Amino acid sequence: MSSPATHASTSRLGWTSIGVLVAALVVCRVIALQSFPIYDDAFITYRYAENLAHGKGLVYNPGAEWEPVLGTTTPLYTLVLAAFAAFGLPIVGSSIAFNVLCEAIAACLCAHLLGRRTVATVVAVGAFAAVPQIARITVGGMEPPFLVALALGATACVHGGRPVLAGILAGACCLVRPESLFLVGALAWVQHRDRRALLRFAMPVAVIGVVSTLTLLAIYGQPIPQSVVAKGKHSTWVTKLTRVPEILAQGFGPTLPMRILVPFAALGFLRGLLPASRMRALLFMGAAMVGSYALVGTKTWGWYYYVALVSWCIALGLGFESAVERFAALRDGSRTSTFKLASTVSLAVLAIGSSAWVGSRHRDRVTPNVYQPLARWATEARLAERGVSILASDIGAIGFYSNARILDSEGLVWPDALGFRHQLDVLRAHSPEYVIWVVNDYRLGRFLSDTELAARYRPVQRFSEAGNTVLTPDPKKLPTSWEQDYLVFERADLNSN
Repeated sequence: MSSPATHASTSRLGWTSIGVLVAALVVCRVIALQSFPIYDDAFITYRYAENLAHGKGLVYNPGAEWEPVLGTTTPLYTLVLAAFAAFGLPIVGSSIAFNVLCEAIAACLCAHLLGRRTVATVVAVGAFAAVPQIARITVGGMEPPFLVALALGATACVHGGRPVLAGILAGACCLVRPESLFLVGALAWVQHRDRRALLRFAMPVAVIGVVSTLTLLAIYGQPIPQSVVAKGKHSTWVTKLTRVPEILAQGFGPTLPMRILVPFAALGFLRGLLPASRMRALLFMGAAMVGSYALVGTKTWGWYYYVALVSWCIALGLGFESAVERFAALRDGSRTSTFKLASTVSLAVLAIGSSAWVGSRHRDRVTPNVYQPLARWATEARLAERGVSILASDIGAIGFYSNARILDSEGLVWPDALGFRHQLDVLRAHSPEYVIWVVNDYRLGRFLSDTELAARYRPVQRFSEAGNTVLTPDPKKLPTSWEQDYLVFERADLNSN
């Protein structure tokens, strides 16, 4: 008769199989590069990183009278990207490569924390590789992959008896995203019975928190990023309540296949939150983040849900494992080498196939139709050399590619904007050389309806995801939704030569 230890050993995946799953994840991300563009907001972080790398400080508009302003919520990720830029590496490509590396590390840590159990690991890592929303965030240049790698590293250190290193990594998480306080609380609870370990964990977290808070206060006058303040200002209780269903859907089931699999994921969440689970800190963090967004009703974007989506993948693996354990034949079969190899290869192929299918149906039109022509225009128009000011609501790409002074109508990097109700009011007050309107009724429509103000500017460029180049769209046919379709206006009295 085989011992329990033998059963545990034979049910574990080898690191070669883990390598196959990680390789599949990397292939899926390479495929995703053809489907998804960089997020416009990622360019805000890129500009902060570029300025820091070139000795201008961690600011968005170097030399502006309102600087310094911390408009990025991810200072540690910004520092990492600044290091890449300081070594002469292209910051956009470096961010994507770094994110994929973080995901590969996270996949290995996930396998380790799951005990490399066959069903749970194969399903969790396979889903992690295949879910298109996760891939979109990774290749979109945002910071969540870095956050999850650090969070899983901190969790592994807690369960590996290294509380000091766990505290350092957990503290670092808080410098990547402020919501990481949920992780700190969860990891502290995991260790609450061992007071010595808890103290050794809490000390580096406290030191990192105090030092970073005092540093931010000394430089920026406040520890809370300006972007967080601005997003709160633009919300009302009515809009907050209407966002709750969307927030819950994005966090727990953004696609039909994920909704179909919700029973397995729900079962996995219940199992994963039990005291015996080594995944409960991350699962709690993912659920708590979505719950806090729903409670506060803040305006959120896709990358806010990365942790929740990764948690969903882990829960799915645990849920499938629980289902398999109900059947003795499947449970025993999962320990065989044939099953391990077949399941690993099958999930790897399925993940790559699903990514390829998504890639065939969704091609990146933003990069060739918006970012690339915008970058060419900014260079040809010598915006930075001429010292012009540009008013915009989407400030990422135009700010990064132009290096011009940006008047941010949303107030993410320019606090004065919060004193105005609409981008139109900023335009009246400051009369910048250029203004960029999102082509929809709320932005462009209101501008065109003010004929006196509109007469002061002339349309000069359009950068549209759909490839639309019409400079005089019909005001009556403007969409109400947002998309990356920008119309650039130049002040009529300006000599652009």
